[in-house]
Amino acid sequence: MSCYDLLHQGDWCIFMRGWDPPGDMPAAQGMAFTLEERMQLGIHGLIPPCFLSQDIQLLRVMKSYERQQSDLDKYIILMTLQDRNEKLFYRVLTSDVEKFMPIVYTPTVGLACQHYGLTFRRPRPAASSPSSGPESADSFGRACATSNYAQSPLPNCSSCALAGLPEQSEHESPVQEEPPHNLTTPSLLWSMGPSDCISSERPVFCFSKLNGLFITIHDKGHLATMLNSWPEDNIKAVVVTDGERILGLGDLGCYGMGIPVGKLALYTACGGVNPQQCLPVLLDVGTNNEELLRDPLYIGLKHPRVRGEEYDELLDEFMQAVTDKLSTRQTCLTKEACLSFPILKLTEQWTHHPSSSSSSSSSSSSSSIFHITGHYESLPLITIDPVDSAPMVCQAFIDSITFYSHKEQCRTQKSLWWRNLRPWDAPREHEEATEAPQALVLEKPGSLHALEFGINCLIQFEDFANANAFRLLNKYRHKYCMFNDDIQGTAAVAVAGILAALRITKNKLSNHMFVFQGAGEAAMGIAHLLVMALEKEGIPRAEAKKKIWMVDSKGLIVKGRSHLNHEKEMFAQDHPEVKSLEEVVRLVKPTAIIGVAAIAGAFTEQILRDMASFHERPIIFALSNPTSKAECTAEKCYQVTEGRGIFASGSPFENVTLEDGRTFIPGQGNNAYVFPGVALGVIAGGIRHIPDEIFLLTAEKIAHEVSEHHLSQGRLYPPLNTIRDVSLRIAIKVLDFAYKHNLASYYPEPKDKEAFIRSLVYTPDYDSFTLDTYMWPKEAMNVQTV
Repeated sequence: MSCYDLLHQGDWCIFMRGWDPPGDMPAAQGMAFTLEERMQLGIHGLIPPCFLSQDIQLLRVMKSYERQQSDLDKYIILMTLQDRNEKLFYRVLTSDVEKFMPIVYTPTVGLACQHYGLTFRRPRPAASSPSSGPESADSFGRACATSNYAQSPLPNCSSCALAGLPEQSEHESPVQEEPPHNLTTPSLLWSMGPSDCISSERPVFCFSKLNGLFITIHDKGHLATMLNSWPEDNIKAVVVTDGERILGLGDLGCYGMGIPVGKLALYTACGGVNPQQCLPVLLDVGTNNEELLRDPLYIGLKHPRVRGEEYDELLDEFMQAVTDKLSTRQTCLTKEACLSFPILKLTEQWTHHPSSSSSSSSSSSSSSIFHITGHYESLPLITIDPVDSAPMVCQAFIDSITFYSHKEQCRTQKSLWWRNLRPWDAPREHEEATEAPQALVLEKPGSLHALEFGINCLIQFEDFANANAFRLLNKYRHKYCMFNDDIQGTAAVAVAGILAALRITKNKLSNHMFVFQGAGEAAMGIAHLLVMALEKEGIPRAEAKKKIWMVDSKGLIVKGRSHLNHEKEMFAQDHPEVKSLEEVVRLVKPTAIIGVAAIAGAFTEQILRDMASFHERPIIFALSNPTSKAECTAEKCYQVTEGRGIFASGSPFENVTLEDGRTFIPGQGNNAYVFPGVALGVIAGGIRHIPDEIFLLTAEKIAHEVSEHHLSQGRLYPPLNTIRDVSLRIAIKVLDFAYKHNLASYYPEPKDKEAFIRSLVYTPDYDSFTLDTYMWPKEAMNVQTV
């Protein structure tokens, strides 16, 4: 239930839990509403008498955006727009991805995370009049609406322009922690805080997205309940962090929420994933950042990080809760529709549990609930009603499948229908394939195997510390549909840049030697994917590892060094100890150096000069984020190497023009080239697990997208303004790979995969809220009189 589902009983109303999803209410389109829509929605006169296209609204946003002096102010402007008008927000982002990506993500998102406690937007209640009553709410079909707001006033009250409304003077931002406890008034409205440019007792533009889901260590044991608080049921992608290693900034605790929010914004802007199918999550287990623990304004848990068994139990419960969560909405289908589905027959007698009430199928007054223990939890089943009415979808709960039927039917064979069953490689215990395609036969309770969206829900791990990142990836990667972007996403984008650089160096990958500054999750991810690529070239695995040299805080990683973890041992070289990166570069003479340790200036002028002396076209990747942590700047690389360095960075750098007039456009190895396309392909195919091969083919596809003209400019990646098309083509590759390797769960396989994926892509175009109105013939409308 949601806060909009108010049950009016006389003069009373009941305030239900949670928020309604933005997709179920009229969007805040501002002056883009047509006159007919305004009249039908009951908001005519509450908006200035002007009608704007989305293009004009875009210009208004840009005018306000360009007036901001700092990137943080620009970030707040865009996040406020996302709160108020999600479609316009994504229209802005997709209008110039290259311009806005550094604002909504790295490097500005790092600054936003550091100031998250001051810019956090949350709902606040507004006063309402008893006279507003249900009639005012019925204009929107809702009795209340939600919104988030900034605790500090926004600069120049720019939110007015963002909504397509006239700009006004400053607004106050009163702090009010809790909603009113008196819920007996006929209506309860939630308004926009500083964005309230219209004073009204009706929920006109009082609508916003929630920031994300905050889960703490104290919620352990109740995560399923917490997930039910999120308004959307049909979640396809989750980005989760525990805030311990935010970019190169370290432990930011609860402030790390800006990362999953920013990542999911790029899921939509770059990949076309529906934002209402995305869920950002922050797991707050405390922080070891002493500055935050002393800060009275810190909004997270103020105690040291919880580790060990309790931490692992929270992660285990979270993963299980996400995959268990199913839509609770009931949908009626016709028998004819059900007959088109594969058939799943239950032939065992069912345990009878009397129930005093039933849901849906109204023709029965007496009903019972029957439980059948299932191997997979939370399966929605469609059953034919015994009295020949429409079938209904029933909610399934953990360790049981719950559905409703009549008592006299409890010993009769039932036929149930389930969409998108995956044909298993081989029948499991108590199962055998039926004649119906993708169908299973259950002969005994306790062995039901099928797929539902929870199992296929993509979970992206983001900014976990090294101690947990590898361990959790190895623990969950074969059990859930998940990946770690810092390990696998960074690996894919880095290897893509290296593969593109091979077209400049005119040789094979096996001709190269790599030295890494850093041996954390990013370095290990890149190294593992490089080994896969070398093996694909025919190089034995042992030989491939010898081409990868790693330097951490203690120097070169060599065999016999004490306290090496498993990941570092895999790439330890049989070599005497070397203490500095500069010495390693001189000894190894690598063709490529890759910086992923967030040590600003680690690639000294001497190292760059040495690289240029060893090779005609040295590869220099300064991949650490944000920009302040980069190992070297693009300008320094090009100047010291006299334009011969093949450069890429993690954060954007300005174009560099040398004294001889040559201009270079530095390549930005942004993970946004990877995860939106991978996510779109995974969601499209209902992929159960994500093998590393998917990230290698993604890297190959990104490198293939770089034209010779781009390479001549110094680019190793396609322009960011083409990233939506690149993501689409990556998704097609991923989907094709999934079906070829039996990883997809949605059948039948689409014949035209491009058309199929395009049909799933989110569009920022406004929806129409005009009702379908028409007239009958005049004679048919004659009013009968006595």
